[in-house]
Amino acid sequence: MNVNWNSNDDITVDVYTAFAGKSNTYYYGGSKILYGDLMIGTGSSWDYAFHIHNKTSNSGGDGWLIDYANSDGYLEVQDYHNTYESRKTEIVALAHGSNQLSASNQGSWSVGNGVLSFSFNVSSLNLADPAQLAFRWAMTCANDIITGVARGPGGGNQVPEPAALALILSGLFGLGFVRRRRNRNNCVEA
Repeated sequence: MNVNWNSNDDITVDVYTAFAGKSNTYYYGGSKILYGDLMIGTGSSWDYAFHIHNKTSNSGGDGWLIDYANSDGYLEVQDYHNTYESRKTEIVALAHGSNQLSASNQGSWSVGNGVLSFSFNVSSLNLADPAQLAFRWAMTCANDIITGVARGPGGGNQVPEPAALALILSGLFGLGFVRRRRNRNNCVEA
């Protein structure tokens, strides 16, 4: 998964999967496997989804950002397929009412060779701290679950990680200093 998030809050998410171009082709639990929605999280749960219209299309189409708080709930594998397997409760889409589909939260999605691409703008979400978003995509059978995290443009102050070489050198210097100090103390006692 690759995510591009620009300063205008436009996001493009590329999901690399062998399932691209194969929606509505294979069966699972008595029904055809379709594309799932792109789930979006700001914390420990999926707060939003990019809901794709016409999940059977293998060329793409329109989609909408849906707020979970105003939705009709999550859709799981068992909502699409008659299955009793362990993955039956995996979240693959978000149920919605028609009142949630408006031009202000509309985007698009497309299907390429081995890739699904989702494009939308998150400025309508009024995120409190748009420093980071988590993404998750799966087809309706949840055979492949693909996740990723993106940092927003200018979102939050990030603490840089110390360089590994500097840590190693400071550790070696410290060990050398301690050893030299021990050797000096041993010479004085003799």
